[in-house]
Amino acid sequence: MSASKLSAFCDRFLEAGWLLGVTITPVFFNVYSQRVFEPDKLTTLRALATIMAVFWLIRFIEGWRHKKTLLPFTWRTPLVLVALVTMGIYVLSSLFSLVPYTSFVGSYQRLQGTYTLFAYLVIFFALLTGLHTREQLNRLITVLILNSLPVALYGIIQRNGLDPLPWAGDVQRRVAANMGNAIFVAAYLIMIAPLTGAKIVESFQDILRREPSRVTDILRAAGYIFIFVVQVLTIIYSQSRGPFLGIGLALLLFPYLLFLLLQRQAVMADPEKRPWYRDLLSGLGLAAGSLAVIGALAGLGMVLPINGGTYIGGGLGVLISGGFWLRLIMERKGWRWLWIGWAFVGLLLALALLAINLPGPLQDRVRENPTFGRMTRLLQWESGSGRVRTLIWEGVQELVTPHAPLKYPDGRQDTWNSLRPLIGYGPESMYVAYNSFYKVELGHIESRNASPDRSHNETLDTLVNSGVLGLGVYVWLFGAIVYWGLHWLGLLGDRRQFWLWVGLMAGITLALWGFFIYLGRAYLFAVALPLGMVAGTGVYLTWAALRVMVRGKAAVDPNFSLHPHSLLLAALLSAILGHFVEINFGIAIAATRTTFWAFAALLVVLGLQWVPPLVEAAPVPEPAATKGPSGAHARAKRRSQHPQHPQPRNAPGGASWVIPVVVLSLTALFLLGTLAYDFINNPAQSSNAAEIFWNSLTLIYVKQQRAFGGLMIVVFTALLFGVIGLGELEREGLLATRQKTPWSKIVLTYAGIVGIGFLLFAGIIAGTQAQLTQTTVQTIEDIVALGMQLANTLGNYYALIFVIALAIAWLLSRETSASSHHEGGWNWGVLVVGVLLASFLLVGPYCYDLVRADILYKQGLSFANSTDPTKVQVGIAHYEKALELAPKEDYYMLFLGKALLAYAQSSSAQLDDTARLEIFQRTEEVLLKAQQIAPLNTDHSANLARFYRSWSSRTTGEEKTALLRKAETYYQQALTLSPNNPVLWNELAILYAFDLQDQAAYARTIAHSLALDPEFEETWSLSADVKANIQKDLPGAIADYKRVLELSPRQCTVRRVLANLQLQEQLWTDAESLLQETTTVCPTMTDLWDIYRMWAIAVYYEGDTPQAVTLAEQALALAPEAQRETVQQLVDFLLQPANP
Repeated sequence: MSASKLSAFCDRFLEAGWLLGVTITPVFFNVYSQRVFEPDKLTTLRALATIMAVFWLIRFIEGWRHKKTLLPFTWRTPLVLVALVTMGIYVLSSLFSLVPYTSFVGSYQRLQGTYTLFAYLVIFFALLTGLHTREQLNRLITVLILNSLPVALYGIIQRNGLDPLPWAGDVQRRVAANMGNAIFVAAYLIMIAPLTGAKIVESFQDILRREPSRVTDILRAAGYIFIFVVQVLTIIYSQSRGPFLGIGLALLLFPYLLFLLLQRQAVMADPEKRPWYRDLLSGLGLAAGSLAVIGALAGLGMVLPINGGTYIGGGLGVLISGGFWLRLIMERKGWRWLWIGWAFVGLLLALALLAINLPGPLQDRVRENPTFGRMTRLLQWESGSGRVRTLIWEGVQELVTPHAPLKYPDGRQDTWNSLRPLIGYGPESMYVAYNSFYKVELGHIESRNASPDRSHNETLDTLVNSGVLGLGVYVWLFGAIVYWGLHWLGLLGDRRQFWLWVGLMAGITLALWGFFIYLGRAYLFAVALPLGMVAGTGVYLTWAALRVMVRGKAAVDPNFSLHPHSLLLAALLSAILGHFVEINFGIAIAATRTTFWAFAALLVVLGLQWVPPLVEAAPVPEPAATKGPSGAHARAKRRSQHPQHPQPRNAPGGASWVIPVVVLSLTALFLLGTLAYDFINNPAQSSNAAEIFWNSLTLIYVKQQRAFGGLMIVVFTALLFGVIGLGELEREGLLATRQKTPWSKIVLTYAGIVGIGFLLFAGIIAGTQAQLTQTTVQTIEDIVALGMQLANTLGNYYALIFVIALAIAWLLSRETSASSHHEGGWNWGVLVVGVLLASFLLVGPYCYDLVRADILYKQGLSFANSTDPTKVQVGIAHYEKALELAPKEDYYMLFLGKALLAYAQSSSAQLDDTARLEIFQRTEEVLLKAQQIAPLNTDHSANLARFYRSWSSRTTGEEKTALLRKAETYYQQALTLSPNNPVLWNELAILYAFDLQDQAAYARTIAHSLALDPEFEETWSLSADVKANIQKDLPGAIADYKRVLELSPRQCTVRRVLANLQLQEQLWTDAESLLQETTTVCPTMTDLWDIYRMWAIAVYYEGDTPQAVTLAEQALALAPEAQRETVQQLVDFLLQPANP
């Protein structure tokens, strides 16, 4: 019991916080900001978690004052110590980070710093502190699963071209939903799918146990099945290989764990030993028969004239086979050997996965499949995204092993270089730490201005961020989760079994790593570790099952009993292991990290049985081999073993169902309110709020077609949230009364709160959008003020969060009996002061303002990129306002400097020499400050170099030379940070050749650039330009331009320049061949007329005047007006009698 009303309220606010927190990161996004997804999700989560921490602290103080138990856990509680050590390692690495501020707060693109880990752990410890009743457990699991519904539905909507939002990229071929990335959305859904599967199993258990079956149980089962189907479909539509591996493991492991528990139950119920080969043959026969049915129906579907016939037939086969397996389970037949059949299915799938990744006809056939073709490229390390990963991993291997200290632009060296292998470079530091180890080949696959900030492998990311210490804690964390999960399931017991499990994991990991070393790929340790841990766990489980099969009851712990939460424990463990595999081929994101820590807490709470089961565990059933009831009689007996209806809950002072239903309605309202903020926008600039609301949910803006995609998501989410949520409440006995359940009142209450609340909040969002269009602007200040109004609309969503959290907390606290202790009024005052202080110190500057600044930055981009000097000024004003809100965001400074420079170089009539000089000086100040904030960011040094070179073009004499020498200095600093960047070497070479006219320095620089990356066509083009224009070496220029075309044949401008040089050198045949080819390669180039003109000249000098005339006339037809006279002269010349 809580010590006081205040501590009870704090407990309930924590519950409201975790319910809303697990909703924010998967569902929320912000189309008004530049980043849209990850940082906006995390700033919102951090704001909520910070306020939760204040409530948790007040609760702790209240417990101490009233001498009550302060915490329900200690450091010895499973996962508590490793969670605390994880936080400690993050803090330590952040203190010694290359970029301490970024490590604590988070980077611009990701925001996964120490503060964000703190937010995750607030959710984790809040759950450990407050989750102790079945009602709370039911609410959390319902919310976790229902959150995935709009995400998965959005993926389906995108796949079918019904997306109401005008995204820039292609989200139809590979869906991205609420995450903005195909891999991210699938990574999230693979964690929720096993939990959904567990609820499907639970729903069918309820249906089979009750006589007669309740309608709500059937509706719940149908709802969960629908959600599971759309989850799997969206994962498939993501076409993401890492999540495919993760979902494959999760959906294989979940039933496998349950089958192993069935085996032990059967053995304990019927200890009579049987020949092991009978079980083996039975299991293999079941698997072979199931696969044969699936294969036969899939093959039949292939030959039928139906689109997707193979999938339809295969799906039908899965349903038929699954139904047969389910019948065996429900009739208690084959419990001893079902695991064998499933293990055989898993083994065949693993072998099939290997087979399609080996060269041959099978791989070619599967590669043509648009859905699963990408799965044939798992071992494709030498091209595409596989090559990108291997190159990044090679660089990371060099980064995390001992090396010379990294250098700062001012010449300082990394003081803590010797400790880096131990403590890492700090969270979020890879974007600067990796530059010295950048692999040149990456520039040929990805954008050359992209510096990797993640390695697409959690093991390597951990090594970079927090070193060997962090890696040890990372292995400890996942190892502890697997250990405790298996232990609570009864599958991992004594010390001997523990060390066997550890030995198998370590042995397989080392064997895989040894194999990779043999292949010359030692960095694949990062793949060997997760695969070794997962494979070792699988081998151990199979060994344990074989031991039970052979030895019978003697191999089972005599104290074994089915854990009352075994179904959920198996689902959580499967989901976490699937996630573990996925993050080692991708990137852990806001949604998956939040879900991971929530699942970790759930695992502990359920494993330690802090939450009681709904009913007493069923007695161990009689195995099929003994005589007893079967079929309908068996089902009737099973139903009789369980209570038919939960007892009604007494609710003093009112109906028992009111508070649970209202709380459910508020959680559904928050989910729908989040969707309203996601989707309601006003690209058409309408001033009608109702029109904005309706078009946002029903109109495909880019096509101007009605499609109702957004409305479908909202309606299905509201409907299924009600069906499943109310069904779960009835299952828990929370709707039961001493009279008949008042379903009409319950449904009307839910529909009223959700419907009216959604329309009210959506109306506020739409009304705000409409009001913005009616605001009159006349000055730059007015435009910026309008941008601030748009930024402030985020406050509507923050208000929704805290209003609903407080409402839920107030409602739930009414169920908690108040303490009899006298309570002074100051306690509530302390809470209010604490919330305000936390908001002022953390929520405002490091959460809310960061998003508002990004909204202003996005508004400024559209102005700053204009060629109109006045609009550029508007962009500058937006950037400056953004920096007022986020004063340490050097990313905005970079763009502010760029905009200031563009304005300084413009021909604005408002700028005299003095004003222009002031802007140059302001630009210098901004760029220098950016470098001061992030000195290891190569972009800042390079941009200073470019700035001084641009400024020099406006000066003369010694001032010009001084500015060029500054440019040289900053280029050299940039190359100290990124020595493997050929673009920077080329820019320095241009400075030497064309500006400083230092040909010796140019020769050294261009030679180094060519040696660094001899396949970079721009370097050869620069070399050719210098030879043609400065060195007057036309043969050398021709040779270099030819090399450019060998590397990049579609360089149309280079073709034109090369042809011109060939004509100057009277290489008529070479020019003719090149120009003729150019008309085919570059049929739409702007200067195509000049190609025909030069071709005519080349042909003329080869003696074919008629063809030359024809080509010249083609040139005349294509020539712009300004060039027609020149071309006409050529035609006239060719038509002279002297040229028959």
